Amino acid sequence: MREISSSNLGKDPLLPFAAPSNPGDTEAGDQTSDPASSASGQVLSPEEQRRQKLRDNMFKDGELGKRGEEYVAIQMLLFAGIAFPPDFLFSSLLPLTFFDPSDVWYFNYVIGAALFCIGGWFSSNAVKDLGTNLSPFPKPPTDSELETGGMYAVVRHPIYSGALLLATGLTLLTCSTGRGILTVLLLLLFDKKAAVEEGYLVDKYGRQYQEYKQKVKKLIPYLY
Repeated sequence: MREISSSNLGKDPLLPFAAPSNPGDTEAGDQTSDPASSASGQVLSPEEQRRQKLRDNMFKDGELGKRGEEYVAIQMLLFAGIAFPPDFLFSSLLPLTFFDPSDVWYFNYVIGAALFCIGGWFSSNAVKDLGTNLSPFPKPPTDSELETGGMYAVVRHPIYSGALLLATGLTLLTCSTGRGILTVLLLLLFDKKAAVEEGYLVDKYGRQYQEYKQKVKKLIPYLY
């Protein structure tokens, strides 16, 4: 009978098995190859994986300065202006309100509140539909998939549509001239940003996105 010594383990090709030279190598390899693990080797839950993917979309995916960051910066400024409207800037040229709320309270409050609620519902559902494909930039994430279901079967950019409904509803609720002007500017920005975004999407998905564009409107269902 052939004697097997510990020095022959991992070296003799006739042995039915070979011990790894470093037992820790196998474990380390398993950790780095598992996409559900963090850098420390901790297994991530599905929700943690989703959050990690969204952070990567924001901070790691794509080349900095070439994803359309300027559109996001202007968008944030307009959001801030709509939330805290600078009506004093327009008071010398325009009335502080579009109309007297006491004369048209029904339109002013009921319709405004309805648009505000619909806009919030529209945007929140669109975010859920997009999932881990979500990114604030016009350029889509590298490993993103085309979403055409849910709210994306109603319009091609439902998050933008929902945000515009929110801003319009808030404008009516408060009769704010400043909010009205900034909402119009937000519409122009979203229209331009969507056009830039769709250029990237056509490059990425080709004919599939072209056919989708022919079936679904950009921002307003059945109209535009």
